[in-house]
Amino acid sequence: MNIPLPILSAHVGDCEFDARDLAFARLGALAEDVGGPLSAIARLCGRPMILGLLDQIEGLHRSPDGTDDQDVIGSAVALLERLSDELARIPPNPEITSVILESDRSLVANFDAAVRYAGARVEDNARALKQLLD
Repeated sequence: MNIPLPILSAHVGDCEFDARDLAFARLGALAEDVGGPLSAIARLCGRPMILGLLDQIEGLHRSPDGTDDQDVIGSAVALLERLSDELARIPPNPEITSVILESDRSLVANFDAAVRYAGARVEDNARALKQLLD
């Protein structure tokens, strides 16, 4: 079971991080860590909506003074929830509609697990960000 990581205020060395900073860092890590496999999943299953949602998530930016954080967090939650819904619509053992590249071989070998893992990471991030809106 994938347990969501809480977003808490933390002090690391001489740097002060608040919950929003950590949430945005996690969102960036999600795009970096899972973005490649999600792009491959979208291509292999013929799901362009996933690619569009990933682009929108990567396009989110905070203002330097953080005045728009609540709006950006709200947008991120909405995008992550749509992405989670799209991933949930992928059936187990879906029909592959694209050429399988050499780099896709390990993903295709464990396709359902890759989709579930990516979906769990997306849901974790959405839940963590929602906490900041409450």
